[in-house]
Parts: sequence; C-alpha cells; structure tokens
Amino acid sequence: MHTEPLKEHILRFIHLDSVQMEEALSHFTSFSFKKKEIILNPGSICNYDYYISSGALHLSQINTHSGTEEVLSLAISDYWITDLDSFRNRTPSNCTIQAGKDTEVLAISREGFDKACKEIPTLSQKVCK
Repeated sequence: MHTEPLKEHILRFIHLDSVQMEEALSHFTSFSFKKKEIILNPGSICNYDYYISSGALHLSQINTHSGTEEVLSLAISDYWITDLDSFRNRTPSNCTIQAGKDTEVLAISREGFDKACKEIPTLSQKVCK
C-alpha cells in the first residue's frame, strides 16, 4: 500500500509523529476501482471515507423532480470523497459514488476512523469533532 501522498496530505493539516502516523495509516485499506464502477448505491450505508491516490470519483444523486443525475462532488487525486451524512450517522445513502476513470484509493472505515480518533489525541482534537 503506497501511503506517502496520504502522509503528506495529513501533515499539511496536523502534526503527527512517526508512531502516530503509522497508527493512523494502519486503519486504511487500499482499493482499486475501474472506470464507471459503482462504489456506493442509493439505499446502502457509506462505510468508507475515500482518499484518492490517483483517478477520480464522483458523488451524485438523482433529482426526484427531473429524474436526471446531479453531480454533488467530484474528487481527484489528493482529495477525499464520501457521503458524509451516511458515513457519520450510519444511515442509508441517497447517493451514488462512481469512478470516473480507473482509480486507486486509500479508504478508512467508520470503525477505523473512530478507533484512530480514540488512539491518537491529535486527531481527536483536530479532525474527529
């Protein structure tokens, strides 16, 4: 799992020593998605927050009035994407997350996020609120 870009990204926002960084990174899992692959379907719970190492993902929903797809968020390399409400509250999503091209991500589950926040005080103070 190539984590250097994620390390650099995290260090732009908070300071973690090497032990804390390794602990934080231990909660991430790498995934590869093919172009047009659907990662989240409406009605499913969004179990991950995705850091895009390469590629692009978009979050969209269907407009109930017009029936057309509306892109709510587009994430490219060195950016994050999730359905935040579904991820935080563990409720079914109204959205779709789909790969716009072949994409590599590092993803943290809600359980991993909660555990990292408990184990690493700096995260708890800066990120987990």
